[in-house]
Amino acid sequence: MSHTAVLIPLRGLRGGKSRLATVLDPVQRSGVIAAMADHVIDVVLESNVTGSIVVVSREQDLFSLLELQHPRLSLIVQSDDSVGLNEAVDAGREEALRRNAEQLLVLSADLPLLGAADLEAMLAREHDVVIAPDRLGIGTNAIMLRGLNQILRFQYQFGLESRSLHQAEACRLGLDSSIVEAESFALDLDTPDDWDMLSSGMRQQLLSPREFVRPSSERVAGLDPAAILERA
Repeated sequence: MSHTAVLIPLRGLRGGKSRLATVLDPVQRSGVIAAMADHVIDVVLESNVTGSIVVVSREQDLFSLLELQHPRLSLIVQSDDSVGLNEAVDAGREEALRRNAEQLLVLSADLPLLGAADLEAMLAREHDVVIAPDRLGIGTNAIMLRGLNQILRFQYQFGLESRSLHQAEACRLGLDSSIVEAESFALDLDTPDDWDMLSSGMRQQLLSPREFVRPSSERVAGLDPAAILERA
């Protein structure tokens, strides 16, 4: 079986998600960042898709703050002279290659609806490049590269219009690509509008990070993940 590495960039728990400042204070924002990162990492560990998980952050004590300990987890600290998401991903890619990754999934740390089955379905696709865009269809919340040659050559294009830029990069390299259009990948939490799309119960769970419900707990309770969203 091919070794799959999951790369999760996370700048840190402090001072992020500034666009949520109108609905959450700094302490609440830090708690929400922690809850979502905890959730996404748990989902990856629960799934059957990965041999290793590489988290890239500016915070050296990130795993202590998240109370994480697992042999498949490694933390790469992004240096102060390395600025930006693409640079963070490149640093994580180097670690994934050191771990002999033959498939590499870059995954956002702020996907509160993500479940293990979503990851398994994404990596089951037999394409060189698989992209999961955000809910506006503009950004990239997850991207999978299959094959060592693709991992080495692909130039990540996170930022404005990253979905189309990632598709263009795949085309430049002569790679076949596909798009995953799923709510679980699409809803990342960046803006007040994103926050409003969550149910009051999910918002409360995110504001209580140490009590955040694991994906398996929701299934045991018989909840449809779609029910987490507010319905008109």
